[in-house]
Amino acid sequence: MALEEAKEKEVKEEAKKNRRFSLKYMSLASRFSMVIIIFMVILVAILSAILFKNMKDDKIKEGYNHMKYEQRAADDTIMQAISSIHMSVRIFDNDESLINLLLRAAKGESLSTEELLTIYEGDLNTLTRITANNPLMYAVRAYGVNDNLTEMMSVLYKNQRIKNLDWGNEPDIAGWHFDYKDSVFNSLTVSDNVRLVSYVDRLSSISYGTVGYIESAMRMEDMFPKLYDDEDKTDWAFYYDEYGNLYHGTNWPDEAGEIADIIRENKRIRYQKDIVLIQVKNKMLMVYSLPISDLGGTYYGVHDITSGIEKVNTSRIIFIVIMLGFIALFWVIIDRLVVRKMLTDFYEIIDTIRYVENKGDISVRVNEGIGETTEMGELAHQFNRMLDRIEELMREKVQKEVLIKNAGIKALQNQINAHFIYNVLESIKMLAEIDEEYVISDSITSLGKLLRYSMKWTSGNVTVGEELDYISNYVALMNLRNDFKVILSTSIPEHLLDQEIPKMSLQPVVENAILHGIAPRGEDATIYIKVREEDKFGRKSVRIEITDNGAGMPYETLQKQIKILLGEEKADDSGHGIGMKNVCDRIHLSFGKEYGMAINSEEGKYTKVTFELPYIKGERKTGYKNEKSIDS
Repeated sequence: MALEEAKEKEVKEEAKKNRRFSLKYMSLASRFSMVIIIFMVILVAILSAILFKNMKDDKIKEGYNHMKYEQRAADDTIMQAISSIHMSVRIFDNDESLINLLLRAAKGESLSTEELLTIYEGDLNTLTRITANNPLMYAVRAYGVNDNLTEMMSVLYKNQRIKNLDWGNEPDIAGWHFDYKDSVFNSLTVSDNVRLVSYVDRLSSISYGTVGYIESAMRMEDMFPKLYDDEDKTDWAFYYDEYGNLYHGTNWPDEAGEIADIIRENKRIRYQKDIVLIQVKNKMLMVYSLPISDLGGTYYGVHDITSGIEKVNTSRIIFIVIMLGFIALFWVIIDRLVVRKMLTDFYEIIDTIRYVENKGDISVRVNEGIGETTEMGELAHQFNRMLDRIEELMREKVQKEVLIKNAGIKALQNQINAHFIYNVLESIKMLAEIDEEYVISDSITSLGKLLRYSMKWTSGNVTVGEELDYISNYVALMNLRNDFKVILSTSIPEHLLDQEIPKMSLQPVVENAILHGIAPRGEDATIYIKVREEDKFGRKSVRIEITDNGAGMPYETLQKQIKILLGEEKADDSGHGIGMKNVCDRIHLSFGKEYGMAINSEEGKYTKVTFELPYIKGERKTGYKNEKSIDS
């Protein structure tokens, strides 16, 4: 620090020396004129800075108030739309006559014409009127679970109609669906300009289960009106659903897609409910985010104040030019204007170059307004263009590195052990064939949780609590297919359940413990998971230990596994060790090379896998209970 200050002082001293050398050849009148001009320039700079800063602040404040209003209006509109959709669903869901009709159709029973007329003129007609009285609703339609159903237009449809919709072939159609067209009847498809958003819910009977589905739909423009507002090109909006899909309307400026991704990745916007002013792609944007828990996504509103700021900057330039004109006129009167200004401009450029060289700060710029018609102005312009290009190249390099890192993490995450899934399903199937027990229901529930956790990659990291919730389900399923019992025992401080870890990082270790440590013995065993805090590298870290009292591994096998983790040796053709290596690589990509994994084992006694991670508090989304031990 002292060396840098000394060097900066030396640069300033050299600049002053150069100026004194030039000034000593000037006449007294020239020196006097120079002092007057300097005072005038300073006065104009201060006045313009104060005046135009206030103008710029007024523009920003005006935009802030505008966005506050838009944020409240968007929140009210979306909440009202969601409420209307849910209310329509509840009305249909609570209609016993409709449920009974769908139940009979699901069972294959047929209804007489008289019964159908009674139902249509009664409850279904009432439901139709209730829906029609809500101006926000586009349609509320009920579908059977099969095609054994007499269709009653605008309300009741066969199951085959679902397949005509964009989302009709999804594995689970229940939930929210966005931006699709009404194609229930292929030959009567509504114009593509009508885009719909809907919530699909199951209609169930206690005795039978799912008997049908209810689709409550409205136009996208009724739920997200700002997405389709073409009147004001400076205001636009977009919506990201929980899977990262982007939805927007026709009021979509150039480069908006790239800007939307940048805004979504901005943590200040994502985690701050207030209005945020950012600069993206040479645009000054005021942005707010509106997380919508009911939809699972986030709505973003954007107000472009670039033109307003540019008008202020233009006015400032005009003001400076006018003031400089008066100064130039005065200097012409006292002569030698051009020489003096050239020297001043030259030294300003030199000082900026030296500042960049010594400080490495390429955010500074030379005022291109100086000497606009001289070589000094061209030099300033070219120097600024060079700095702009350097900054642009640096930003591109950082973005590329981030993309490469994210791609690496995603590639390592998207691995699903299909063989394991098939084995578990086969075990449940055999259990069902042999003996009818309620444990099958619990098993399927655990498997469902396991599958949803494995296949739904919504973020890079999860919490320890979420991973343990998954592991407990995994161990429960493994206990079904094995004759021995695996007991999961944990020792974890409550606050460390919120520690962030890469998703599916603990599970491969537990899987190895069961398959290679406990299964060969075929006896009941315990897997012990311990989490504690430590100080490492001068900052707080977390140590996770997973120990099993299984068969352990020979010394040679242990050394090979360690070399695989360190990257000194590749896994053999059987694939043993690749799962652990992937986990280690993901830790390196997420937290850095100073963190990772270690393995220790003794044949016939135990195997211990240790994780070293930085302390990062996450947000737990599961209800994992921190118990002393869990007999899975």
